[in-house]
Amino acid sequence: MTAGHGSLCPSSHVPRRSMIERAMFAITMALLGSLACVSVASASDIATSTDDIVDIRLNWRWKSPTPTLWDLQAEVVDGKTGRLIDVQNRCAAPQTVGAIERSEDQSRFRFSPRNPTGDGGVRFRLRCSPDAVLRIKQLATSPSHSASDNRVMEVAVRRLVAGETIESKGESPTTSATSTWSLGRESGDALRIASEADHGIMHAGQHHGIVVAVNALHQPPSRTLTLAYSFYEVGRGQTVHSGQKTVSIDEHGNSLPMAIEDGILRDEGVYEFRCEIETEQDKLWSRLRRKAPPLVAATESLAVMPSTDLSNAPPTANTSWTTVELIQPSQSHWSVDQWIPKQATRLISGDTGVVSELTSRDHDGETVSVLAAQTVFQTNFSVANRHMPHKITLRYPADLAGSMKIEVGSGEYRNNLPVSFVLAPDDDANLDESEERSGWLTQTCVYYPSGDDQIWLTNLNQEVDVSFESIRIEAGPERIANANVDRPIHRAAALRLNQFDWFNRLTEDLLQRDTVGNCSDRTISFYRTWIATERLCDHAAVNGMNSVAVVACDGHRALFDTGHGFDPVWFDGDDQVRGPLLMQLAKKNQMPVFLTVDALAQPESANVATHIANQWHDEPAFAGMLFRFTGNSGEQLLAPEKQSDALESVRNDSPADVRWLVETNMTAILPPQAEITPLESLALPRRDRTTMRSLFQQRLSAAKPSSHDRPIAAAIGQRDDGSAVSVCYPSLDRDAILVFDSIDPTVLMVELPIEYPLLLPRLENVLVGFESMPIHHSKSLDAADPSSQHIRLHVSTSVSESKSYVSVVSLAPWNNLIAIDSVPGQEWEVVSGDVSITRLPSDPPDRIRMELPAGEVVVLRRDGLTSPVLAWTAVPAGGPVVVEKIKQRITSIVERIGILGDPRAYDGLVNGSFEQSGGMGLVGWLHAQHPPQCVRVDEGEAVEGHQSVLLTTDATVSTRTWLVSETVTPPESGRLAVSMACRGELKPEGAVHRLRVSIEATQNGSPIRQSADVEIPCNGKWRARSIVLEADFIDPNRTESVRLTIDSLSGGRVWIDDIRLHDQFPLAKERAELQSQAFLAVQGLQRGNLTPSARLLQNHWARFLLVHPPDEVTSQVNESGAKQPESTGVAERVRSWLPRPLRF
Repeated sequence: MTAGHGSLCPSSHVPRRSMIERAMFAITMALLGSLACVSVASASDIATSTDDIVDIRLNWRWKSPTPTLWDLQAEVVDGKTGRLIDVQNRCAAPQTVGAIERSEDQSRFRFSPRNPTGDGGVRFRLRCSPDAVLRIKQLATSPSHSASDNRVMEVAVRRLVAGETIESKGESPTTSATSTWSLGRESGDALRIASEADHGIMHAGQHHGIVVAVNALHQPPSRTLTLAYSFYEVGRGQTVHSGQKTVSIDEHGNSLPMAIEDGILRDEGVYEFRCEIETEQDKLWSRLRRKAPPLVAATESLAVMPSTDLSNAPPTANTSWTTVELIQPSQSHWSVDQWIPKQATRLISGDTGVVSELTSRDHDGETVSVLAAQTVFQTNFSVANRHMPHKITLRYPADLAGSMKIEVGSGEYRNNLPVSFVLAPDDDANLDESEERSGWLTQTCVYYPSGDDQIWLTNLNQEVDVSFESIRIEAGPERIANANVDRPIHRAAALRLNQFDWFNRLTEDLLQRDTVGNCSDRTISFYRTWIATERLCDHAAVNGMNSVAVVACDGHRALFDTGHGFDPVWFDGDDQVRGPLLMQLAKKNQMPVFLTVDALAQPESANVATHIANQWHDEPAFAGMLFRFTGNSGEQLLAPEKQSDALESVRNDSPADVRWLVETNMTAILPPQAEITPLESLALPRRDRTTMRSLFQQRLSAAKPSSHDRPIAAAIGQRDDGSAVSVCYPSLDRDAILVFDSIDPTVLMVELPIEYPLLLPRLENVLVGFESMPIHHSKSLDAADPSSQHIRLHVSTSVSESKSYVSVVSLAPWNNLIAIDSVPGQEWEVVSGDVSITRLPSDPPDRIRMELPAGEVVVLRRDGLTSPVLAWTAVPAGGPVVVEKIKQRITSIVERIGILGDPRAYDGLVNGSFEQSGGMGLVGWLHAQHPPQCVRVDEGEAVEGHQSVLLTTDATVSTRTWLVSETVTPPESGRLAVSMACRGELKPEGAVHRLRVSIEATQNGSPIRQSADVEIPCNGKWRARSIVLEADFIDPNRTESVRLTIDSLSGGRVWIDDIRLHDQFPLAKERAELQSQAFLAVQGLQRGNLTPSARLLQNHWARFLLVHPPDEVTSQVNESGAKQPESTGVAERVRSWLPRPLRF
């Protein structure tokens, strides 16, 4: 398949990393192509003043120490010739979006936001006659004010041309006395620059076509002036060319356009063209005194792309890494002074403090450093080159006992660090089926140092110690991603960002770089965008992704012209230049980019979608637009023919059933009329890893598979909410494989927090295989042995390439030996996957063999379109030894499954045993007070300890008897279960006492509740503690005021004791699924079928049981306490807990 319009397949000679970069630059450049605020225009029509027309740029700024309801108006009084054009909102407040109204004749504009705001401003151009007047009005904003309260000031344009700054005078009745505004000519406006380079973006070796003209410079016309100019390369911090010209100006301070013919830029990068007007000085006199400051100076930013002639492209960059430093505190040659920074604080908020000494212990024959509970290890480290990529690798024992936070940043303050994530115990590491499992794990992240760089390791546990062996610092090349040529790409795997300010987050270190300190805001924005795009594309490519999805609009700001749907709101000067630069990079790299539009109000959202879809539908790099609406559930990707109806419903404020709209141009991989239906969002919020795995499996089981006429998109990963620390989630590769097998998506979004710059080699291998698998003409081929269904083999063809593909996916947690019999023909080649094709001497000539690693994807390719596979088989690598290990693990799961019925307690509840007594009532509880003694402690009844709580309800009274706990901290897992022991008073046979148990909370300011009714037999006997309520709605980042409530709904007495909360437990449906899978696995082992065992070992809770064995496995007892008879077989031992339809 050749690269082209809408194609996901790059040309074979285009590096994969470069293709991502081209997509990134191209996307927003096209989006911003019509922005009037970009100052670079065509060199042939440079806009300046003339003899009878003044053309100046003005900045109008206002200030207020407190939010003020502004209503300001500017009007040019100049007959029919005066115009106020290129009006730009330069306010930072989101309330100012859409606050500027423009008159049709462009003679007037008005700034009138709906809500009070603070400081702000407007930038605009004024074209009028020299004798015109600019009228400034500050209008009354209160009904109690009349028109006489309006403040009006008229300013002669000649004063503004001369450089005078006009300020407001007097006290305004509409604002506070300290609110002021000022109006003046923009710095550097007397020197105008234009270029033939579109938006300042050009290719190496292309003539820039820069033209400079003096514009209304307030100087005597007879004075001799000099134009000095230079080209400054930001990356290297060097002036690469300079020159000067003599300038003549007329009586109005204008000059003829001066073309800059020299200074051809042949190297790619970001440049700043600098020019200034100087007075002519005597050479001898200028040597004796300091050079006079220039009369006016101006700059223009240039981005030079690589030459379009790919035959001259530079060779692939070296990606080797060199160790700079190895930090090993446990070694004898390491002293405290070597690693603890001089500015290390003794007490850090939330931690015990920075430790001055680490203890050590032995692990797997080596010495490791021990970090005690709630302490911090802090160290600075050596770097090779500032602002260049460095790899930081933490080596630690595989049996990590608790959570450890890793932070890397510059300076001593730990706020908004570029690298921040949490390592938690890795279940998968302890379930590796390799012959010699290593006792060590490593985690590598990429970091760009800026000086005074430090690492913090924090033990987040209350009691458990954590250990690490070393921290390795490696310096690498400028680009961390290696070019990958001649690899087919048939699907999109996109790194998806959910933060609008990813430019800034990825380049904060550049603010301390000396080479950018003396550049203009626009050039800094150019350079940061260039570098941020490179880093983002490298991060995507090095982890196996071939596309990116970036936020193009977040409701207040936009990276493109929205047809006045929004006024762009910029926080850092000339930020709007990022859009054109990004679009050009996308065009250059011919790679699809997805744009996410997240808007606040429906009409504005509709305008954004319509503008982008109409203008950029034919852009080759425009892969799709994800349009987000707030407040609606579900996610949809709509076909183009359905978009107009959805947008119309949005404009009319009618309810919409969708949150996402898409306008797609991926004609290379999608049928022309195909409807892209639901985006199966399997991305999870930042939660405890145990619950993330469980929640992922729930969502995946509910997802619908893709089909040829119904292509589908999916999203996996960690949804970034910008408020919580990311927990390292090492199972993305397994998630991706399960998604491929279950729903076969055409597009896969991988969501990772932006402060999560980890290298994930297993994920890279899986995604590369996914991208290589053709979509069309695909079919599954079952193995000759039906017991090998844990291996998936798909055969597909690519008509454009005239090739056949075979993809082999392993769902088993053990290695497998694969044998494939194919039709006579061409030799197979491995497209992706770390395998080697082998043959045995006794094999037929058309049989190939390979060892498929656990949880991997392998893609093979050969010439021809005929179905190449006749039959295939799979057996466990390692033979009977591995099969025996599988049996042992299934047996362990079956024996330990009972502990899931009594999970460990969550320590958020106070006095759940009611053993603590107080004079003012129950400690840790609120309860009903009427009638008296309706809730009291009973010292004579308890299932554990000495006391319980007695609830007495009078059936003749309308009020209920209730019990409410103190506030409970929301658990990180996002779920809570309630277990308790109860006893009903003795009543006639068959009577029950009803209780309502509830979890109540406040989420996003709204109350939420989940409850269950419990029936207690009134037999006078204690019912053993059991789980009575499961709540799975608690988002720890958005929930507060969690409480447990118990209501007595029946008349009579009931005793309650031993109440516990649990945060790590499977839901009832998860337990039922686990029980069913365990039974089928036992049955399969008896018949020699390993497929059910593979499914069970993929179950998250089964893996949980293997990694967290109980201290003592107790035999199951029935409700009456009678001991169950012992059984000799595994199947017999599980009869008591199997679901009844499956019992035998």
